[in-house]
Amino acid sequence: MAYKLSLIAFNQYLQNLEKEYIVFAPVVVPGKGAFTNTDSVRYEKIKKLEEVEFAVKSNFSAKEILLPITETLFYFNEDNWTEPKTTEKKYSYS
Repeated sequence: MAYKLSLIAFNQYLQNLEKEYIVFAPVVVPGKGAFTNTDSVRYEKIKKLEEVEFAVKSNFSAKEILLPITETLFYFNEDNWTEPKTTEKKYSYS
């Protein structure tokens, strides 16, 4: 079964999803490529369908969202340590 949505309806659907989830999709990040003045396609948070890049394959896996290369586990001060704040929202990626 297939669904056909208009651009406005899909953006509204993304807004409804955003209440409970953090939505990720492949996005063009200008100037962040491996070489000078090149763009990179990686998974980022999206709010609208227009931000999603469908034509070019992403440079990184969607796994980068769930298992980041670098992650802060603890903040150490002089006599104490704290954990970074986390969000209660679930992850969703396409």
